[in-house]
Order: sequence, then structure tokens, then C-alpha cells
Amino acid sequence: MTTPTYAPWQQRVIDEQRDLNEKIVKLTAFIYGSEPRTPSIDWELMQEQLRAMQTYSGVLCRRIISFYPAVGAVTQQWQAGQLRRNAEERYRQHWEGGE
Repeated sequence: MTTPTYAPWQQRVIDEQRDLNEKIVKLTAFIYGSEPRTPSIDWELMQEQLRAMQTYSGVLCRRIISFYPAVGAVTQQWQAGQLRRNAEERYRQHWEGGE
């Protein structure tokens, strides 16, 4: 198996997501691994920060998936509901005597 080669901007996105995920792991461990050691407002803000970081990581993940045209196309079709509808139709055809 060959290692994919990425354009410099793609590699920056991959690196950014990797670094962000490391920060997510550390913040999650801090938040859920102990009793609050900071004022409650700060604790709530850290939880909000964690949710924002997780959302951002998800966006970066979708960008990385789009680097692979075949995977990106499947992902876009699934999100649009096209593949689900096709699967439901094939299921109905099979079980309702269509095949």
C-alpha cells in the first residue's frame, strides 16, 4: 500500500486536526477526570470550549474526507439522502418481490 501524497494545504488541514484532537483528549481528561478545581463559570466555559473544539474537529474531518474523491462523493451522496433512498428502494424491491 502506498502512502498518499498531499498538497501542502491538505497536509496543514491534516496536521491541524491531529493537533486539535490531542488538545480535545487533554481537555476531556481534565474536565471529566477530576472534580472542578476552578470557579463554576470557568468550568462551564471549558465544557463549551470542548464542544466547539469537537465541532471544529468534525468539520476538519469532513474536509479531509473530501481529499479522496471517491469517498467524498459517497459521503456527499449519503448526506443528501440519495444512497439511503437507493438502499431503501433496493430493500423494498427485494422483499416485496421485485427481484
